Amino acid sequence: MPIELAGARRFGADDYGASFVAGQRARYERGLYESRVRWTQRYLAGLALERRRWLDAGVGIGVFTRELAQRGAEVIGIDFAPAVLSAARAAVPSAALLRAELAHLPLRTASCDGALALDVLEHLMEPRLLLAELERVLRPGAPLLLSTDNARTPSRWRGLRRVLHAVRRRGARQRELERVRREFPAPSNHVRLYAPSEVLQLLADAGFRVRRWDSFPRQASAWVARALESPLATALLRGWRGGELLVLAERGS
Repeated sequence: MPIELAGARRFGADDYGASFVAGQRARYERGLYESRVRWTQRYLAGLALERRRWLDAGVGIGVFTRELAQRGAEVIGIDFAPAVLSAARAAVPSAALLRAELAHLPLRTASCDGALALDVLEHLMEPRLLLAELERVLRPGAPLLLSTDNARTPSRWRGLRRVLHAVRRRGARQRELERVRREFPAPSNHVRLYAPSEVLQLLADAGFRVRRWDSFPRQASAWVARALESPLATALLRGWRGGELLVLAERGS
């Protein structure tokens, strides 16, 4: 079963405001998400993007919206938070960016040649609604590239135990809670964590066929990210439980 994070609730646009945007920008600028960027680029390199209509479901600050546009795709980006959309518009002026709920995509059936849903599932109370909508708007055989936190990474389990222990203790001292935050810095707007098998099952239930998947460190500096891309490292780390999952699937016929 997915791990339900303590205090999980339905988040609104205000939870993804200026402070969220600033935090995301800072992490990318400091290179903390270099591993995420490089792995995503590797997957995108093997896909047909030029002159194809691609959907970015949950644009964030537009990092991968821009990646699609730079590779020649006609990009439609959708998010529900105004601050996030403003950041994405500044990053990718050429993209068509729309404000809408991901559970109700304002797109015609079978109108997209591919889709991204990167770091989205962990924010959703009802992820099946998004996957059903993605299956609807994608053409048969179209690719879906999806990423989310990996609940099965060992460090995640150790940190999660500390979090649950602290929040379940009434009157936990402030210094104890601060220690938990340092040791397990899970974003406060994540509501659920998934094991790889659970993500693959969600996709299968929604009508997708999984082509491949990998796990990698969620936050890694540039030199660590490069080292992990070597053929030897790839072979040695096959099946290693990194902090983030990246899955390439395709819509069924």
